[in-house]
Amino acid sequence: MHMLSHDLDYCKTLSDHAIDFDYLYDQLLSIACLLPQPCLFCEVGTRAGGSALLALHAIKESGITRQLITIDPYGGKPFAAVHSTLPYNNWYDDTFYRSMMKELADFCAEHALQHTHFKITSQEFIATFEQMHLWQNQQTLEPLFGYVYLDGEHTPETVGQELAWFLPRLSDGGLLVIDDIENLVQTTDPLITEVLSCSDMRYNRAFFHQRHHFCEKPLVVTIAIGEDYQRLARITHPTLKTYAKRIGAEFLALTESKIATTTPHWEKFQLADLLERYRRVLYIDTDILIRSDCPDLFALVPETHLGMFNEGPFTERSRELLIETCKAYGRSLPTWDGRYFNTGVMVLSHRHQGLFRKPEHEHFSFYEQTYLNMMIAAQGTTMYALPYQFNRMTCVDSLTGEHRLASYIVHYAGAPNTETVIDLARRDRRKWQRHRGQFCFRRHIHVAVTGGLGDQVNAEPALRFMRHEVYPDDVMVVTTNWPELFAHLNVEVHLHGAWQPKPDTPYYSVNSLPSPESLTWMVVSNLLCHTVDFCSIALLRRTLPLAEKRVHLQVRKQDATTLHSLLGTSELGDFCVVHCGRHWNTKTFPAFWWQEVVDSLTAVGQTVCLIGHDDTTRGVVPIMCPSSGIDLRQQLTLGQLLVLLKEAPVLVSNDSAPIHLAGAFENSIVLIPSCKHPEHVLPYRHGNVFWHAQALYKRLTLEDVSSKPTEIHGSSAEFFLDDQQWMTYLPEPSEVVDAVLHPPGKAFL
Repeated sequence: MHMLSHDLDYCKTLSDHAIDFDYLYDQLLSIACLLPQPCLFCEVGTRAGGSALLALHAIKESGITRQLITIDPYGGKPFAAVHSTLPYNNWYDDTFYRSMMKELADFCAEHALQHTHFKITSQEFIATFEQMHLWQNQQTLEPLFGYVYLDGEHTPETVGQELAWFLPRLSDGGLLVIDDIENLVQTTDPLITEVLSCSDMRYNRAFFHQRHHFCEKPLVVTIAIGEDYQRLARITHPTLKTYAKRIGAEFLALTESKIATTTPHWEKFQLADLLERYRRVLYIDTDILIRSDCPDLFALVPETHLGMFNEGPFTERSRELLIETCKAYGRSLPTWDGRYFNTGVMVLSHRHQGLFRKPEHEHFSFYEQTYLNMMIAAQGTTMYALPYQFNRMTCVDSLTGEHRLASYIVHYAGAPNTETVIDLARRDRRKWQRHRGQFCFRRHIHVAVTGGLGDQVNAEPALRFMRHEVYPDDVMVVTTNWPELFAHLNVEVHLHGAWQPKPDTPYYSVNSLPSPESLTWMVVSNLLCHTVDFCSIALLRRTLPLAEKRVHLQVRKQDATTLHSLLGTSELGDFCVVHCGRHWNTKTFPAFWWQEVVDSLTAVGQTVCLIGHDDTTRGVVPIMCPSSGIDLRQQLTLGQLLVLLKEAPVLVSNDSAPIHLAGAFENSIVLIPSCKHPEHVLPYRHGNVFWHAQALYKRLTLEDVSSKPTEIHGSSAEFFLDDQQWMTYLPEPSEVVDAVLHPPGKAFL
């Protein structure tokens, strides 16, 4: 966990050499979390306490109790600040001492930390340390140092003496920092020269790490304690062993309980001992299979990071589990970022050893997993979020539509019992073997196309884009009220309710028209955008290129034949198709207005063809068909309607399904909009909604309903207009006649 910026800035004010303090803190926190509890932290040369306070912050954040020792005689000696042009620009007197003691004492008192100051020189400390007794928890501490900061006298003689004494007492994995090394780089002291040659140099400081002697190979380790896990191991462990051998790692199965008092899950804390001997360890649960082509996770995850799968976005339990665990262990996580990692697969380094120091009591909050997540968050562990393919769990099924065997590592966590896991793992392993290294598993996508006929027509462009551009090689299943709309897309198409998903097959399911209660609708209402765009946002989380927004529909020869038979002619060129749509109040115009439109068209020689079909919620406004007209209301199939719209030269309608169906063809469209803006209703054709199309109105009902984001109630579809009120919105019938007789042409407008 990085320090808050104001805490870091404050530490800098107490130091004469605060450059790169953020890096120094990262190094401090790393070893504070890693090293055993008895290891001492020590600073020689404390001044006002800036770097010592930095060390206390790291101890606090690590959660591991340890003692900080500071050594400085103070007492009025001269002091030169770094980069100063004067030989001495301050006097190192007891003012610094009192300031340092107050800063460190206040911080230790607030956070229950331990600090001891020796007001003597480093030489005096070295000479007398063996006779001192440092107490902690009724025991004396061993003279083993995890961190040493040398910032006292910077002469080669003094630093050489300090190194000779501290280095043999520096813990494996410990850190020794020498400040102000500019006076040492030209020394002939062989020990100083050796230490500097093995150190990282940064901003006039040397960072020397005491290296461990590790096993040559990394380790793949699992736990199989008890008869049930031993039975499961016979199925899964061969894949783990094969993987370990392929990446050049040792394999170890822990089969004896050594530290857990409740469940075997807490045996994962045996990893602390293993991380003492192995630089890198990959832990794998026994209820896991590894595919034969799985990449080397040690190569994937940097040694500086802890690699785990973040299941937080896919499950809803993490916050409650962490709250409960923090209460049980008396911790707080004020800066928790919402990540919650699964402990079934962990790519570890020696530096993560401190995470696996087992707590005194085993609080059950999803076994050991939540405790480890608490410690990861509390210590600010640098994480590498493994992709789900390296710890495939059922929580990602519905989000990917991908079969679990498409992943490299399959984790059967959450299965109801061991028998289920054994049976499933055995069958899955055989499936992989049958693939013989050629692994190809197609995604399964289920699209529920919903809404009215117009809404479902407007889903076609997004579905077509999904099929051709996004999921060309995967399995797509579409359920709809009108399967014939999507027959040309090379997908499975079924009526709603007539399709059942395949067993043991995850589907990514998505709805083309989410409800007004959905997050999609809350972001952009279908009433306030084009339905083609709304459907593409719902299905693909994007809008389509203009060229892809046009609806494509298939016209069948048999439908043309039956329509011509119904009409008694194959010549439809003189028809003016009129649809007097009935739906919401704000879409249902007065019958007298529609009658006047139809009669006016007839009077100028137009053959009016009335279409529409009534059901319980929508249909057509009842008017009289002229004697010269053609009445196809309640008679047409959807296929016949498509033929009619394709061949007739002009369509007149309100905001209704025929407008959207006509988008697939080249006829002239005259729209009478009301509760939606015409640019959100007219179909995209040739990159423009006004291609060969007109919208006629005096005023939109949409304009009289507030669509402010702060509105709680109200909809442009939810108010009633009487016949007289409608005349302030609707165009004059003569305007409709003029639009039919004088279409705008086929140029872009």
